[in-house]
Amino acid sequence: ETKDLERFKSVKPNLSPDEERRTRTAFETVESQVVKITVVSVDVQGPDAVVRVSRRDTINSSLVSSFPQTFRLARGKAGWAIQEIGR
Repeated sequence: ETKDLERFKSVKPNLSPDEERRTRTAFETVESQVVKITVVSVDVQGPDAVVRVSRRDTINSSLVSSFPQTFRLARGKAGWAIQEIGR
């Protein structure tokens, strides 16, 4: 909602230069984006977790896509952080 790249990096600290460029471009060009995520499963193995979700994106009031997505998380001192986002 805030289009704050630093805030986004706080939950995905290993953002690659390409991911940062794409995120910055999206923040600059998209007027509104609604992402609806429904958690399908959570598998926690010690300090790591895999979260499978169903995702539905609406950009500028138009449904753009609906797809499954996987988040790989790691637990650190500051809490859980996204290590990888995949499909």
